[in-house]
Amino acid sequence: MRLVKSFCLLVPGLAMLFIASSIARADDVTDWNQHMLRAGTVAGTPPIVMTRVAAIVQASVFDAVNGIDRKYTPVHVPAGAAAGASRRAAIVEAAYTALVALYPTQKGTFDARLAVSLTAIAVDPHETSAGIASGIAWGQAAANGILSWRATDGFTPAPAPFLGGTGVGEWRPTPPAFLPGAVPQFAYMTPWSISSPSQFRPDGPPALTSARYTMDFNETKMMGSISSATRTADQTIYAWFWNASTVSYLGSKRRLHHDCTRHSAGSWKDAGGASRRVCCAARRAQNGQSNRGGHFGRWAAIIAIRAAPSGSLHGAPARLGRYGAHSRA
Repeated sequence: MRLVKSFCLLVPGLAMLFIASSIARADDVTDWNQHMLRAGTVAGTPPIVMTRVAAIVQASVFDAVNGIDRKYTPVHVPAGAAAGASRRAAIVEAAYTALVALYPTQKGTFDARLAVSLTAIAVDPHETSAGIASGIAWGQAAANGILSWRATDGFTPAPAPFLGGTGVGEWRPTPPAFLPGAVPQFAYMTPWSISSPSQFRPDGPPALTSARYTMDFNETKMMGSISSATRTADQTIYAWFWNASTVSYLGSKRRLHHDCTRHSAGSWKDAGGASRRVCCAARRAQNGQSNRGGHFGRWAAIIAIRAAPSGSLHGAPARLGRYGAHSRA
């Protein structure tokens, strides 16, 4: 998940002034990305739910800046900022407003970080008090627009626990905790920018009696074994990464956001655009993958492999399970 990269070097002369202001805006976006990810760590937000959190925060930031620049199609909130509104103030207020709504118990922490951001903006010689006030008002309005829109996206109320079935090939809770399917509502939640969660649904898993299934089953068993002699060291690292905890996931994502906003110079005029695209793309991908898993409902590889006769390769049918321990994606 990479955040795309931070502002271009233009021709000499005007270039230095442009770069200075661009870096400042990128820093605001990057700083509040980090505040968001720390909040997720503190709250223990699961990675799959964090995709929604990040999309809400970064869509708020994007529409706040775009409402001033009026350069791109908004995510949801039409441009409406007052003339002269501060982009920097809009960024930090939009992120702050969204985070307080998503993590209300951490409001004190966000208040302190907002004070630091606004103090830095106030001493910026390119800013005015009137522009800062207008930016704050607009940033709050943009975030509230996104929050109001996503309040009815289907994330809440949570559906009944998904336990699957017991038939051959049917999804069921997996070890070690044997938890119900993770956030099954992600399979049907309102998408961010595609027409429906099933718009790009891939074909279903191979038939349980097919040669493709047999090949996938055998490969997964050989490569996935803790004592596998065929898996490379790099593949082992990748496996640990994808099975990582929320903290590990967010740490990687924090570095990704930082790298992308720092290097988006030639692509978009604001780092918020880079961040918004990455976060919303991640949310769309999760939406589609959850829809596929919920639609076909096949069991995870660990269940199929354990159901096979001891020491055999292809036994009971399996679906390659490459995601979380209790995900049904």
